[in-house]
Amino acid sequence: MTVAITAAIITALKANTALTTALGGAYVYPRNREAVAQVPGIYLLTNTETSATRPGYLSAKHRDSRQILQVDVFDDGTALQVDTLADLVDSALFGTEIAGLIVQGRVSRSEQFEADTGRHHVALRYALAYSLQD
Repeated sequence: MTVAITAAIITALKANTALTTALGGAYVYPRNREAVAQVPGIYLLTNTETSATRPGYLSAKHRDSRQILQVDVFDDGTALQVDTLADLVDSALFGTEIAGLIVQGRVSRSEQFEADTGRHHVALRYALAYSLQD
């Protein structure tokens, strides 16, 4: 996923007043696998990505990309609180037009409780499509 697409998604999530109010701030970040997640927080990670060149690629340099975006939602409150945050992420992604991006749908949603940290975690996966010019 390009830096511009990631930034556009983060901007859309941070612009959602209901989401940032429930989070207690604009705690939306690109995911760094080595970093410890701030709680509460929302983290974006490219799960898988495929790309296909368009006809005339050698001259125009256009290609179409599809990816699965993983959005990790963390909270150390109740399961209901993290579920509410996850629902607000859905609303923000499906209810906002993000330039150059098509959110095709949510692929999966899984809920976990991390007993060692006391954190509730919801992993959301979305199918996205966008075009690139190299």
